[in-house]
Amino acid sequence: MLSSWVVMVVGEGGMTSLTIISALLGAWLGLTFRVFILVPAAILALATLAGSGAANEAGAVWMIVLDTSIIAAMQAGYIGGSALFVAVAD
Repeated sequence: MLSSWVVMVVGEGGMTSLTIISALLGAWLGLTFRVFILVPAAILALATLAGSGAANEAGAVWMIVLDTSIIAAMQAGYIGGSALFVAVAD
């Protein structure tokens, strides 16, 4: 189901919304988990995006750009969520 949702969003030119969603997901992960959770989350995101790219028959360059932006946004959100957790905890 998630893969079809990603196909729908990316198919409509929603790379910005997908990046924002991944940043918010990263912030949630940073606020929720105290362990390094980005590796499993990144693997899951890459697998989902690879499936949606194969379904859309997207080009390799486009998928690399999309994967890079999603992972970077997730990492930035994780750092922001972790910083927010530390600031609020004090």
